[in-house]
Amino acid sequence: MEESTALLHELGPAGYAEALAEHRRVLREAVAGEGGVEVDTQGDAFFFVFPTAPGAVRAAAAAVEQLAAGMIRIRVGIHTGTPHVTDEGYVGMKDFAEPIWIYQLGRETFPPLRTISNTNLPRPASSFVGRGHEVGEVADRLRAARLVTLTGPGGSGKTRLAIEAASELVPGFRNGVFWVGLAALRDPGLVLPTIAHTLGAKNGTAEHIGDRELLLLLDNLEQVIESAPDLLALVETCPNLKLLVTSLERMRVPGEVEHPVLPLAEAEAVELFAARSGLEPDETVAVLCSRLDNLPLAVELAAAHTSVLSPAQIVDRLAARLDLLKAGRGVDPRQQTLRATIEWSHDLLSADEQRLFARLAVFAGGCTLDGAERVCDAELDTLQALVDKSLVRHTQERFWLLETIREFALERLEDSGEADPLRRRHAGYVLALAEQAKPQLSGVNQAEWLERLEAERDNVRAALAFGLEREPALALRLAGALGRFWWVRGPAEGLAWLERGLESTDVEPDVRAPALAAAGEAAWFVGYAPRALRFFEQVWRSTARAATKRASRGP
Repeated sequence: MEESTALLHELGPAGYAEALAEHRRVLREAVAGEGGVEVDTQGDAFFFVFPTAPGAVRAAAAAVEQLAAGMIRIRVGIHTGTPHVTDEGYVGMKDFAEPIWIYQLGRETFPPLRTISNTNLPRPASSFVGRGHEVGEVADRLRAARLVTLTGPGGSGKTRLAIEAASELVPGFRNGVFWVGLAALRDPGLVLPTIAHTLGAKNGTAEHIGDRELLLLLDNLEQVIESAPDLLALVETCPNLKLLVTSLERMRVPGEVEHPVLPLAEAEAVELFAARSGLEPDETVAVLCSRLDNLPLAVELAAAHTSVLSPAQIVDRLAARLDLLKAGRGVDPRQQTLRATIEWSHDLLSADEQRLFARLAVFAGGCTLDGAERVCDAELDTLQALVDKSLVRHTQERFWLLETIREFALERLEDSGEADPLRRRHAGYVLALAEQAKPQLSGVNQAEWLERLEAERDNVRAALAFGLEREPALALRLAGALGRFWWVRGPAEGLAWLERGLESTDVEPDVRAPALAAAGEAAWFVGYAPRALRFFEQVWRSTARAATKRASRGP
């Protein structure tokens, strides 16, 4: 019986005796109806045996249902096995060598059982692939610290990694390891009550936990991150409590240990795709995973389409990856598509953060802090917030977006009405950088500036493409200023851009001449001598026309 002592105080001895008699009658009738046998009884506890496990389940359900209208509530545990019968009763295994799963009967939400190493951790239907070393790392961090936060972008696999690590630790927590899902919350004040509900606490979360040895996995804290001080206070009050948190950003409280969850390594992503699709890994699968940034969610969603599309066909359709990759039934709505996952993260941003997030998509290959400030009017605090919330990455003094996330940001940039002005500003920034680099490429700092320009190659390409479409003169100035860069780091590509720009007739001679010279040098370097000579001849003509035009203007 639940709370039997409290019920005795409430009903008094006579009333309690009457309630106990009714409790016994109901139980015995339900058990007899399924062929059960009463082996032992002590106070309000019974030990019954049944010829079949389904019969035991039906008897338990019938007893609970019949007692529901009264004051008595019962706890029933059913264990199956093959015991040995003796003259004194039954002899059987009464302990477990390792943790086992306990299943509940019915659709109600039950508090965790008060057993050793009990847990309500979700049991994912799919196998866990990759990140084996990370499971150990997270487990080790939790052994050494009391508050560990897994951070990373949506779809990076934070929740699955946390569940696997927490599962490893179940035997080490005497009073259990519990998963607390927070995705549906928007009010930070509801975090502690949600924990209390999960644990079955009735007198306050901290009071219930007390000295218990517990690990709580708080999943998706990002939208209620303001609850961090309350969680820190809970940890400080309960000496044997540890928290494992998944979030887009860290909590920023004392004692917190952050574990960034990065995309999978290429080999792990390929292994995951093969495991989910049933296909053999090959070069096309590796290309597909790379195009998906090796994000576990994206890889799994792509693998789900292999029943109707080959990996090569999926690669061909990845221009619309956000809508192509959709999950089946039984998946969290936030992860139904890659778009929904990223949208979830985006919706949690402030207006300033959303604006900067969209603007940063104008950079094709990431950017320096200087670039973000000059092109996007970035405030350092806002930029840092985007990094903290895992939508922007920061490595080697550059800020960049995973391509799947950048695609979403580009959509927001187009919707903002700022796309064209920002692309023009971006192209102007790249041009200024190229013109600053031009004299340096012939001096003692050549190696440094070659590396700087190499880091901006994708941005150079984006600026050239914009210029060729909208401002041919800008494209030619940019391609011409990079003449020596092309000569050292890719004359064939440089020649292709220069020739495309030189097709325009609406370009001033002063701009055309340097571009022709750069094209001649590039053509000569790749072995196109006749074409190079033609470019050099055009340089002379263009220079002469420019001089004539300047002379006609007068002093």
